[in-house]
Amino acid sequence: VSAELSRYDAAKILSLSNTGISPRAGVDFIGTQGPYSCKNIQVKSRVIFKENSAGYKIGQLNLSMPWEIVVLVLYEASYEPFAIYGATKEEVLTAISQSPQKRARGAMSLAKFKAISRLLWTQESGLDWGELIADRA
Repeated sequence: VSAELSRYDAAKILSLSNTGISPRAGVDFIGTQGPYSCKNIQVKSRVIFKENSAGYKIGQLNLSMPWEIVVLVLYEASYEPFAIYGATKEEVLTAISQSPQKRARGAMSLAKFKAISRLLWTQESGLDWGELIADRA
């Protein structure tokens, strides 16, 4: 349920466009604005049932697919979105290659993803993802 819900919420909140063709594995949407215009976007989700619980993982990322940005929609236990994070494929590949576990399948902890990504949207503050593609200085 959260996967379908996250695609709906990501498209609505981030103003994403359907790919226009049958769904391609690993690409859920195309960016429509600013620096992410025309970028292939994959959407993932995680429901947080216990706020300070360690061990949450994001869904497996298929690293061979043509996505360029992955967004992660985080939900409260009531399935209300409270935050969206985004990272480029390069950032994800770098993090996985530096991991001692060498997670070849694209698995990553929620904590690691949040560390390498940017906060794009919060329930309190709204949308702010113009810097997603910009270099981190």
